[in-house]
Amino acid sequence: CAHKNGYARIQVTYDARGNMTARRFYGTDGKLVLMNGLYAACAWEYNDCNEVVGQTFFDEQMEPIRVVSVISSVGIFAGFPASRAGVQVDDVWCEFGVYRLRDDGDFRAVFSSLRENAQNEKRLIVARKVEDGYKILSFDFPAGPMGIRIQDKQVNGHDFEKIQKAYREYVDKGK
Repeated sequence: CAHKNGYARIQVTYDARGNMTARRFYGTDGKLVLMNGLYAACAWEYNDCNEVVGQTFFDEQMEPIRVVSVISSVGIFAGFPASRAGVQVDDVWCEFGVYRLRDDGDFRAVFSSLRENAQNEKRLIVARKVEDGYKILSFDFPAGPMGIRIQDKQVNGHDFEKIQKAYREYVDKGK
């Protein structure tokens, strides 16, 4: 029976000092499977003081893969503009105020834009996962709260590249 995160079995490896050095996720068929759609395996390297000095993520073919943090909608409050506009949970934020999609995990621009634009009209541009990739959507909001709860979320490098590509195409078309 598969876990809600997509795997049926975890294999964990430790070194002689007791440090976890690898973790692999397997499906019910015994093959590697992406955990939460992110990665199928992870490996750690340690220094002589048992401190992690390296971490590598792998896909189902054991090819290295990036894991990137993005800002995502995790809650949409009924009766607020975001709910009425059609913003959905798991929409990835591509643009808001001075924030633009990036892969360095620095989200200060999102939070400063939320504070600075609280009482102004605002535009939110998101990437929404669809069957064949990602679709870019734009939402305009009046002054006041939008009714969206956000947090950083991890996506695998393949999905991040699809989001970036869709967003670049959207920007290149002149929005």
